[in-house]
Amino acid sequence: MKNIEKRLGAVVKSLRQAAGMTQEKLAQLMTAEGHPTRQNTVAKLEGGLRPTPVAEFGALARIFNLTVPEFADAVFAGENNEASKRAMTDELRGLYASMDELRTNLGYLQDMMSEVRNALMEREMRAALLEAHLGTTEVDGKKYEPPRAAELDGFVKAMLASSRGAIDGKHSEEA
Repeated sequence: MKNIEKRLGAVVKSLRQAAGMTQEKLAQLMTAEGHPTRQNTVAKLEGGLRPTPVAEFGALARIFNLTVPEFADAVFAGENNEASKRAMTDELRGLYASMDELRTNLGYLQDMMSEVRNALMEREMRAALLEAHLGTTEVDGKKYEPPRAAELDGFVKAMLASSRGAIDGKHSEEA
């Protein structure tokens, strides 16, 4: 019997986490289903440290939008079943949404860097014209040497590589 309680606890925890739900929220939902529950009761259930009455089993299935047979399959059939697949699919959807957001943010950063690069290149050209006209590269006794396009391109490429590396690192942590 202890093994079943452990499996039930693991399935409840997995489904709860996949739903982005706290133990406190699950306790509130169980109470709303007519089974007064506190957060520490959910913690015991997830740890396999308390038996779960059949009526609570049905309430848990409803909370996770599963039929009782689907929920039972999740507990008794192991990882290769519809309830576990649904939980993994929900988690995968969340990961894809997060990746889309990161790609959007990367696009914004690339656009901003392009704007900065263009503005700097315009100023370099204007400075070069003024230098040619004035015959000097000194202003107020200070010699000014703006970065050249090759240096700027290297900087932009390094920033993009750094951003991609951070995103790839984040992606591999989430996986």
